[in-house]
Amino acid sequence: ITATMKSALILVLLFSSAVAFTNYSCKVQNNIVYEPGNPPRNLTPEEIKQIAEYRKEWKGWGEQLNRFILGQGPKPVEPVFPCLCRKCT
Repeated sequence: ITATMKSALILVLLFSSAVAFTNYSCKVQNNIVYEPGNPPRNLTPEEIKQIAEYRKEWKGWGEQLNRFILGQGPKPVEPVFPCLCRKCT
């Protein structure tokens, strides 16, 4: 397994854990927020912008992480998924 493949796998695992909201079970799927005790709701335009910015930051973070894994740069700070629920963990 190459360094690039390792870093890609790490990115997939980290992204999955960042979106999972495992402690509260709040999730976003197809631009709809599902939250225990509340009816599903559509994302607001502002929330859609926040997610787009997060994805942009995530891509940049992945590139920085690749450089870090290859010993070509410092360890990057992982972007934080925006809170879209009433209760965030």
